[in-house]
Amino acid sequence: EEIRWFSVADQRSLEVADHGLWAPPCREILLTDDVRERAAALRERLPGALDMLDKLAEGIAVEGMESLAPALVERMVPVLDLVPDASLLVLVDPERVRRRAHDLVATTQEFLEAAWTSAAAGAATPLDLSAASFASFAEVRALAAVRGLGWWT
Repeated sequence: EEIRWFSVADQRSLEVADHGLWAPPCREILLTDDVRERAAALRERLPGALDMLDKLAEGIAVEGMESLAPALVERMVPVLDLVPDASLLVLVDPERVRRRAHDLVATTQEFLEAAWTSAAAGAATPLDLSAASFASFAEVRALAAVRGLGWWT
């Protein structure tokens, strides 16, 4: 297979893009042995996510697992740290990206609140994920502007 440049005006294919297309994964976390072990260890501390953690511990990817990334990975890396200077960011559906970013932040907060509720009933004290959690859409947009990155929607 091949990747080709195309004309925006009429969508006609042009020459082959010799250097291909760089499109790194940006949604799911890798279910490494480390991540699976952390998922298993977190079952008691995050009972609201027990079903999800059970599957992750078995190496099964599940919808919404990104919301647990701050607890499952060694450290969170802001997505823009992976983007070279002078890059152009293209958001195909900016409203959907904004909603997804909001949902990740909200779901992570819900899991943490459920863990604190469980802790009040005698379970282990939950993790503090506040310093390692997700950035909001507005924070990422502001950082892109500070770095002078192109932002197309």
